[in-house]
Amino acid sequence: MLRPDNAAADSAADQIAVLDKAAEQLPREVIADPDCEILLRADAAGSALELCQAARDAKIGYLVGFDLTKQVRRAILSLPEAAWRPALHQDGGEREGAQVAEMTELLEFYDWPEGSRVIVRRERPHPGAQLTFTDLEGNRFHATLPTSPATRSRSSACAAHAPTPRTASGPPSRPAWRTSRSASSC
Repeated sequence: MLRPDNAAADSAADQIAVLDKAAEQLPREVIADPDCEILLRADAAGSALELCQAARDAKIGYLVGFDLTKQVRRAILSLPEAAWRPALHQDGGEREGAQVAEMTELLEFYDWPEGSRVIVRRERPHPGAQLTFTDLEGNRFHATLPTSPATRSRSSACAAHAPTPRTASGPPSRPAWRTSRSASSC
């Protein structure tokens, strides 16, 4: 769906319209299957509050990139080293040079859907990648806003291996929902 030239860049209305059109195209048996969760996946542009709420209202899980705002960067830098856990590949093996931490408690999150979480991944950029001024101590950071497994409306084997948004800093991957060995939060 192409947007008009004068469409607002910060409006979730177009994203919600695309979500609605995509849901209309799903076979009825998929929508009726209680064992299969529908998952919305988007980059940081998709972390609009209204889009996440629309997905939640439609009983659609989501995994969207979360913008690295000044507040989010401060929260990342305030995480103690003990908060970081090894990131895992889908098969459960550790992802070399990557760690994850939950930072929801460090953010003002009052207007997001109940149960919203923010997970941040830090990792070394791939060989040859250009570092940017936001890369700290040689690490690149990527924050995501996933539907918490505890708050999803459908239990699901289909969503057990939810994909993360693709980034230029690394290859596409499909890590498990459980992204760390920590039993407490990640």
